[in-house]
Amino acid sequence: MTHYVWAAKAEPRHRDRWREPFGADELAGFTELADRRVEVTLAVGLTPGAEATSDDLIDKLAPAVHAGAGVVDPHWPGDDPPAAWWHELAAGLPHHAADVGLDDGVQRWIDAAREGAGIAIDALALLERVATRGKDTGSTLRQFALLARWRTWHRLEVLTFGGGPRARPVLGQESNGHFVARAASFEFDESTVDLLVRRALHS
Repeated sequence: MTHYVWAAKAEPRHRDRWREPFGADELAGFTELADRRVEVTLAVGLTPGAEATSDDLIDKLAPAVHAGAGVVDPHWPGDDPPAAWWHELAAGLPHHAADVGLDDGVQRWIDAAREGAGIAIDALALLERVATRGKDTGSTLRQFALLARWRTWHRLEVLTFGGGPRARPVLGQESNGHFVARAASFEFDESTVDLLVRRALHS
């Protein structure tokens, strides 16, 4: 393992109250995590609102970097990022993990993120076409192409943009008194890309 990502989804200041600064205890915790295994890079994640600016993100994440985080990872802005955000993301991804000092094992994540961003751009373009020109043969053909590309992306070994299994423990006790996780504890979240594609396919 080369990276450990801290992205506490249940922490209100990770998402809903993301502008609030990290507390002294959290920053001390980042330092402890960063120092625990020097060969593992600590990444601190954040899901800001759509109104976030670069300066806002720097103000929020700079203390985490000073505390020892080697990477900061501001996630997509809100639940419905605009096309410009996806274009900027795709353009900003390195072509090779080694170009930015990352282990080769990260390459598949970079490739999946780039392809996912491209699919999101295609989905948004299709939604715009249908909104301005109505449904026609061209939009139907684009839907088939989008579906094929999306299905291929789903066969990749990695999940990006919020997709994947989530554990939200719902524990109970069995007859012998042992704690067990109920089936409701586990669910599969759709990614932001999936949601856009579904909208485009039903337009």
